[in-house]
Amino acid sequence: MAEILSRHVLFPGDNYIEQINMIIDICGKPDDETIKLFTNEHAAKYIASLPFKPKVPLAKIINYHNPLAIDLLEKMLVFNPNARITVDEALKHPYISGYYDAEEIKSMDKKLDFSFENDESLTIENLAKMIKKYK
Repeated sequence: MAEILSRHVLFPGDNYIEQINMIIDICGKPDDETIKLFTNEHAAKYIASLPFKPKVPLAKIINYHNPLAIDLLEKMLVFNPNARITVDEALKHPYISGYYDAEEIKSMDKKLDFSFENDESLTIENLAKMIKKYK
């Protein structure tokens, strides 16, 4: 969404360290409680070692005429998934609520199972078969 509003990539890093630094430069350094939620131990240690950086309001970076669009993007670009806007909240956000039709939206009653990603015996061919099965 940021790319659509600003017409350029918001975090164009050439590698993951550069990209993390760019994200922190704009979103600010996450607090210790949020860093504890990171599943990648190396990323958590690296980010914890960085000096404090405050969040930069996106309106200073993205020149876009609709403040509701910036507000939605601000709510999406939050490190802590527990504090981030949910899909349902985002769909009902005033910026895009005109496109929301509760009749068309079906909520998932169960969590998706991605355990196959940890299957070391999974081949490209088997994955392709799994994908075709659900088309």
